[in-house]
Amino acid sequence: MKSNKLLIVITIAVSSYFFTGCFGVDAKFYKIKKSVMNHIPESYYTDVELGIGSVGLSLAKIAIKFNNDHDVREARKVLSEITKVQVGVYKQNGSDKIKNIRTFLNEVASDLYNEGWVNIVKNIDRDEMTSIYLRPNAGNEIRELLVINFERDELVIANVEGNFSQALASVIGSEKMHIEM
Repeated sequence: MKSNKLLIVITIAVSSYFFTGCFGVDAKFYKIKKSVMNHIPESYYTDVELGIGSVGLSLAKIAIKFNNDHDVREARKVLSEITKVQVGVYKQNGSDKIKNIRTFLNEVASDLYNEGWVNIVKNIDRDEMTSIYLRPNAGNEIRELLVINFERDELVIANVEGNFSQALASVIGSEKMHIEM
């Protein structure tokens, strides 16, 4: 009898994992996180790390399927091209701040460039920094988007995978769009 209850609990737990599409972040995300964290002198702890895969994204698509608002229709088009979303939020343990945020940004950009990322946006305002990167595949199609936001005592890293050439095309409204990297 106990083994049946244990089997039911394990089945529910495993089903919840697969049917929600939510999971921890993968090794690729950890590599990105390490590239960023290597350039921060103070220590940070993980506040949240979450990945949402195809099943979770499918549930999101179903949730907005019946809304016919123009903006929601456009969001549906973009969402249909997204295959994975991973987000990490990290809080600072100490009170030390990064002394030179430009140096930090350039060091991170250099590491990510060596991994195939192309920096498309850099924004620095006092002690806040946001960078957006794209990573094309071998066919020069944009398949990954990375956003890094560093603000005072919080660091946010978001990695999104999908067909961004098509997602951008649907937002812009063209049938086909080719972006050279």
